[in-house]
Amino acid sequence: VLLQKVFTFVENASKKKFTSYVLTGLTKQNPTLSEHSVNVANIALYISMYLGHSHPLVLENVYMGALFHDYGVTKIPARVQGNINSVAYNKFYKQHPELGVKYLKRLPNLPKQVLSIVEEHHEQFDGKGFPQAKKGYEIYELAQIVSIANTFDNICTKHSKKDKYTMYNQALKTLKYDRNKKFNADFLAPIIEALSKAYLK
Repeated sequence: VLLQKVFTFVENASKKKFTSYVLTGLTKQNPTLSEHSVNVANIALYISMYLGHSHPLVLENVYMGALFHDYGVTKIPARVQGNINSVAYNKFYKQHPELGVKYLKRLPNLPKQVLSIVEEHHEQFDGKGFPQAKKGYEIYELAQIVSIANTFDNICTKHSKKDKYTMYNQALKTLKYDRNKKFNADFLAPIIEALSKAYLK
């Protein structure tokens, strides 16, 4: 039932002109990043609903924040993107949340909650994240949801050559052993439960 609600929301959202514009733009600039962004948006939406969020505006903010979370990556100069192991790339990468917000502010009527998600999706519970080294409950709750969804999808991508059960199990195991580093363990526990039900059933 919950997954059907997610599918229905995504289907309706994809029909909206603004969402279509965003996805088309991301796909043109970076198809791989576009696919990742859609995955993260779908996962974050499912997590939000599982945690009890039901207000349409909250769900829209989560979905849009997740779609846009790596928008700043598209603004890293092409000459730098060619070498992701370079010092220059690492410097720009750590700036990408703020870069994303900078350019997204040019779009009309984008809620500040969406901008907060984009800016804070790499902050960590232990304060060792970026760009502002926020910690604990300073981090916006919806940004934490997108951050967990982002981490889950990144790990799945890393292990994508394995069978699906092993891939998902590895991602969930990584989250389980986080131990209050990137994420609040109490907040993370029901999310791991949600992801286990969706991917290991």
